[in-house]
Amino acid sequence: MQNRQAQRRFRERKEERQQSLEQKAVNLEKKHQELSEEFRLKCDEASNLLKEKECLKGEIEDLRKRWRLMVGLLQRPNGAHSLATLLAGDSLLQSSSSSSSTSSSSSPSAGSESAAPAPLDELLGCLHALVVPNKPAPHSS
Repeated sequence: MQNRQAQRRFRERKEERQQSLEQKAVNLEKKHQELSEEFRLKCDEASNLLKEKECLKGEIEDLRKRWRLMVGLLQRPNGAHSLATLLAGDSLLQSSSSSSSTSSSSSPSAGSESAAPAPLDELLGCLHALVVPNKPAPHSS
């Protein structure tokens, strides 16, 4: 009789242990799926950040090239006038490309006949002061 009771208790403990392990396995599988999804999202985010980083690197390089061009133009005689002509042509190109009209003028020297707007003169003055600090910035009237 004692042997039967011992066997029954052993089977009960064994069943409880098995149920506990099965529940633990279910919980671990659920946690694994959650972590896998979180990992996938983080990988996507990292991939997007790397793409954005590459775009920003390209933009920085483009801005550095433009900056070197402006500095080079400002260091030449009549550089501020050349830069004003170039920027005036560039602004004309941007305004014509943003409007629906199809202008045949596509060269950067287009619009060299017109005077640079006042904000451009201020920009040129600041750039000139940065590049050539010993000389007074050119003033326009």
